[in-house]
Parts: sequence; C-alpha cells; structure tokens
Amino acid sequence: MKQICLYIRILLSLALFAFIALSCSSGDLKKSDEEPEKTDTTSDSENLIESKWFPEGLAPVMIDGKWGFIDKTGKITINPQFDLARSFSEGLAPVKIDGKWGFIDKTGQFVINPQFVGSCDFSEGLAIVYVVKGGTLKFGFIDKTGQYVINPQFDFAFDFSEGLAPVKIAEKWGFIDKTGQFVINPQFDGIDLLSILSP
Repeated sequence: MKQICLYIRILLSLALFAFIALSCSSGDLKKSDEEPEKTDTTSDSENLIESKWFPEGLAPVMIDGKWGFIDKTGKITINPQFDLARSFSEGLAPVKIDGKWGFIDKTGQFVINPQFVGSCDFSEGLAIVYVVKGGTLKFGFIDKTGQYVINPQFDFAFDFSEGLAPVKIAEKWGFIDKTGQFVINPQFDGIDLLSILSP
C-alpha cells in the first residue's frame, strides 16, 4: 500500500509538472527552414489550441460526470460514457471505464479492451501501461493491438522518443530500446522530468 501511495504522489507531482510546463509554454513551435511561410490567418493561439487541446481533431470533455469527445466546432463525436479520457495520439485514445483503462478509436469503439490499472498515450507505436504485480505497480509497453511488446517489469517509465524510453528499476534510471533491452544501463538517481514533460 505504501508503494501505491508513493506512485500516486509521483503521478500527482508529474501532473503538476505537466500543467506548469503546458501553462508556461508559449506555443511557438519552431518551423523548419524548408517549410513555406504561413499564408493563412490562423493565430498562434488558435494553433496552440489545435495542437494542445485538439491534437487529432478531437478533445476529451466531461458532461454530467462522464467523459466523451468533441470536434473543433463543439459537436459531440463520441458520447460521454467514460470515467476518464485522454487525448487521441496515433489514432487511439486511452479511456477508463469500470476502473480499468483501454483504448478507443475515433468512432468510440474499443480497439484494446479495458484491462489496465493505468495507461498513457501512444508514442512511436507503443503505449505505457501499468498493472499490479505482487502488490506493486509495474510498467510495460503495448502495441496498437494491445499485445505486450515489453512486459510490465519497471518501477516507472516514460514514453519513447527517438527510439529510447527512460525507465526506473531498483531505484535507478536507465534507457531502453523498443525491444526492452537497456541501451543505457540503470545507473542514474534521477532524470530531467521537465524536459520529458515539455512539449
């Protein structure tokens, strides 16, 4: 129980960091030199809203205590029916129903049935999920079919970026590749959470 309380505190801290990072970001995403100059009249704030709140054209909203999704016109596209919901990423959104997390497509149909204690967005084709094993939370990664690519074994994990993901095991941080093999062995007491959570 102490471990679960510790992870809840960590997750709440991470949520606070994410909120701060999102609140502080200016929304100017750097354009590459090859991109043509913007010719539309869309403001930077409208672009920020699209990228942050409607990342794939839909945003999670709560109505009468249940979560569903709306499009950019405010039209409900997936009826409120979930206990919690997160934004779409790579075509799927994590949602919680009856105490378990699964993933839906943009029609609201489950692609990966609710079965996890927690989950994160898909990044580079994989999503973090966590389950309780031996009374403690363990983090692993699934593909878009819901199959484990990396079994739950880590004390904590973050999304893949540029082919690597930071994971914590036995109180030390290291980096794994998409096969779950350590590329950088667990040896660090901490990692820069703000850079991980920044957009």
